[in-house]
Amino acid sequence: MTEYELHQMIGQSIDTLHSLNEFWLTISFGVVVAVTYAPKLLTRAYIAIIFYGYLAAATSLILGRFSVSYVVTKYVQQLQGAGYDNPPHANPIALLSTIGIFFIMVLGTVTILYYIKKITKNNVQSST
Repeated sequence: MTEYELHQMIGQSIDTLHSLNEFWLTISFGVVVAVTYAPKLLTRAYIAIIFYGYLAAATSLILGRFSVSYVVTKYVQQLQGAGYDNPPHANPIALLSTIGIFFIMVLGTVTILYYIKKITKNNVQSST
């Protein structure tokens, strides 16, 4: 790939990372709102769907973020291997930011799953 193509691929990959973050925040907010304001309206079956659906979606987004981050690293290595200048976002601060966001997503997911279990433990309708 040419230098231009590599820079374009890095930019598109970073845009994908931002989209994954935004989608995770959106579904996390939706789950918290649903469980906080409507636990007495939800049956155990709906809570299970919310819990496991959120777990599956969050896991998929976290793994997707990890995968795209790996791809960005490979593109930067290709740039360096070809003797081109590093892109401006290939620096230690960007690496720390990426790691921090990854851990926020993981810890946030675990915290929200705990919150679902705690809030809905005694506030859920029976499924009859």
